[in-house]
Amino acid sequence: MSGTPDKKTGGTRNYAKYPKTLQKRRDEYDAEIATGNYNAELSYFDKSGGYVLVHKDHNKIKEGSLEMETTHDLAKKGYKIRLESEKSKRFKDKKCDGTIYDSPMDIKTVSTAGKYTIKGALEKASSQKANVVIIRQGAPDITRKYIDDQIDLFKSKSPRRAVRKIKRVIVVGENGHVHVHDLQ
Repeated sequence: MSGTPDKKTGGTRNYAKYPKTLQKRRDEYDAEIATGNYNAELSYFDKSGGYVLVHKDHNKIKEGSLEMETTHDLAKKGYKIRLESEKSKRFKDKKCDGTIYDSPMDIKTVSTAGKYTIKGALEKASSQKANVVIIRQGAPDITRKYIDDQIDLFKSKSPRRAVRKIKRVIVVGENGHVHVHDLQ
């Protein structure tokens, strides 16, 4: 398996039946926790082999928050997620939330189905140097058709530099289902 996410739709990358791969993932997770840079209480390793590492300086993430729930849902599907420090040495520097595998990513929770809600969230994530955007469905009126329409709107109406930066959109539904949109 390469260092980038390669799934096109939900499903899992469940390594429970592959003990060598599962142990390798566990060793990676344990080594990162041992560095002392990550919060062991908020970080999470799933039996599928997916994990979430939460940096000690990640902005005020709380257990039970939608951001945490989203990362746990992805870890249960076998994804490797790091929520990195959002501290910056430059004033008003825009940073993304972390990485999914080795790709910079940002998590956006969408609670209302507005005219440009997801399009705006994707544009903002591109300004935060993200290549992958994880959208958490935060309300039942955020349907798959609405998300598809918003992604099409982003591709056709957003500035070219924003569209070029975003390579993939991962949608996590309220029920934990995952769907991936490759933009390039």
